[in-house]
Amino acid sequence: MNYSVDYYLTRIYERLLKMGSSGCEPIDKVMLQPLEHKGKLTRPRLVLLVHELFGPVSDEAIDVSAAIEFIHTASLVHDDIVDEADLRRGSLSSNCRFGSKTAVLIGDHLFASAFWLLTYCQRYDVLKEVTDTIRSMCQGEISQDLNLYNPYISEEDYYFNIYGKTVSLFKAACQSGALTAGAPREEVYRIGMFGDYLGYAYQIRDDIIDFVGQEKLMGKPVGSDLRNGVITLPIIRALEVSEHGEELRDLIVSREIQNDHINRAITIIGRCGAFDYAWEQALESFDRAKKIVESFPCSQGREALLEFCSEIFSVPPSPWRDGSSPGQQIWGGDISCPSPDFPGFITTWSE
Repeated sequence: MNYSVDYYLTRIYERLLKMGSSGCEPIDKVMLQPLEHKGKLTRPRLVLLVHELFGPVSDEAIDVSAAIEFIHTASLVHDDIVDEADLRRGSLSSNCRFGSKTAVLIGDHLFASAFWLLTYCQRYDVLKEVTDTIRSMCQGEISQDLNLYNPYISEEDYYFNIYGKTVSLFKAACQSGALTAGAPREEVYRIGMFGDYLGYAYQIRDDIIDFVGQEKLMGKPVGSDLRNGVITLPIIRALEVSEHGEELRDLIVSREIQNDHINRAITIIGRCGAFDYAWEQALESFDRAKKIVESFPCSQGREALLEFCSEIFSVPPSPWRDGSSPGQQIWGGDISCPSPDFPGFITTWSE
């Protein structure tokens, strides 16, 4: 019988709650807190949809999908501790609600739940992919931390960081879906490349949205990356090509980044075409991801995966690409002015 993806996602979420539970209600109120808002379950959906390229969804695929989500959620819990973030998905983060000590244990419990599931279904090939991925995630985070407030970070460094932080888990989700379906090794490799390209596109898009999204929908202030010293592709490009690059560099080095500085930075980034550049890189990666999926034989699974790709990489309104002259209508004011009025376009683009 063919079930919808939503049916399987419900089963995955039920599996998450069951495996994340200790059986002790007071402890579960703490341990299950990160799972209260299940989000879009993007990575488990990738496991399922890739699995369906090669065969019908199995119970094993459900367990592996849940394990991937446990790992993703655990990484978010630990990220919030490191970043001292108060919010996650619009709600209080685990460290804000329970303190950092307890939050560390929550993240550890989620990781352990993932490993239990993978050993339970005896998918040691998937376990190897996942443990390699966790190593990459840690390396990406450490590299990013070493380059905080570094205006001289290269694009190569940026891509290394986001591979570890984001791309590697996309790849693992795709390869896990293929492995659990019994796909040939060469197909596992090919679908892993798809995960790479989709992950790069997803993260670059997210880094643009950090500057131009709605705060309410993002659950964090506009320009959070820059405030926290995380130098992303739009900033790197602006530092390289903008006539105001030195001003932006001085702002980063100062580490004193307030709202008016964010507004100024967005103006500089937008007016020099750095958002355009980053968006073009995201589109190029997305197109490569699509071409890999399109190279598979036509099937319901292939079409479902293509639809999913378009869904998570939907083209939002592009306020810096409306056909007007370079920035006059969009960014407003004279860019030579130290503190231009911010036109407030950020409410037009959100996730």
